[in-house]
Amino acid sequence: AMLRPATADSLHRHWISLAPSLQGSSIPLTSGQIVIDKSLWIDGPGPDKLALDGKELSRIFYLTDQKGGIGVRITGLALTNGVETSRGGAIRTDSSWNSPGVTLSLSNCVIRANRVTASNNGDGGGGIHYARGPLHVRLGLVGCDISDNRSGGTGGGLWLGMHADIDRCTISGNTGGGVFIWQHGSQTIRNSTISGNEALTAEGSGLFKRNPNSGDKVQVFNSTIYGNRAPSHECAGFRVNASETAALIVSSLVSGNTDNSGGRDVAGTFAGVTNCLISV
Repeated sequence: AMLRPATADSLHRHWISLAPSLQGSSIPLTSGQIVIDKSLWIDGPGPDKLALDGKELSRIFYLTDQKGGIGVRITGLALTNGVETSRGGAIRTDSSWNSPGVTLSLSNCVIRANRVTASNNGDGGGGIHYARGPLHVRLGLVGCDISDNRSGGTGGGLWLGMHADIDRCTISGNTGGGVFIWQHGSQTIRNSTISGNEALTAEGSGLFKRNPNSGDKVQVFNSTIYGNRAPSHECAGFRVNASETAALIVSSLVSGNTDNSGGRDVAGTFAGVTNCLISV
């Protein structure tokens, strides 16, 4: 079965395995985004073997908790050429503080050449827009390549509104910045590279966390933040816009990030910097 009717017809917590006969192909989406309102596992053969192509006509996946809390897992797919006015060119999750929530996990996926046109900081996420939600929800990314996406505002690659764990991922070449984190939740980045991203606004850089709530943290381990660019006088590497200790960097390289005036690699209040190479 094709993916759109398969997601519509599947029961809650079902597994959809895309047929081996689809390998080597690109599935064009010509009838709008695919809506997911139940827990599903969508399993592809690998991002080099199968792509979902938005054809620059629509977003690719829209995940909503309107019928109850859901958990969605996507593996082994490329998501390309999705476009939307705001909030996620490839994927958008839609939830709020008092709703059941959407938990999303992606592994071995490529999110490439997607875009949103909105310039509002809250509407970004050229690749993925992961919305705020109840405290138990979380985004997990493992072994993913998030590259060459674009936002007219923030979060060219990722816009994060809640907890997230990112491991063994590459976030590169995105316009609108690499990763933009809205105020809420704690995020951990391990064994990953954030490089060659270009911010368009003051609230953008390779990795930017905006006004964390008390107790929220962003932690970076064994990672590289290199060669990102930002507007004049802004931090292009790793910036935490906070008055309290909210960030930790361990065994990482943060270097070569520039703006029109030379640039800074880190800015903000940090709980600790251990065994790192950081140029200032």
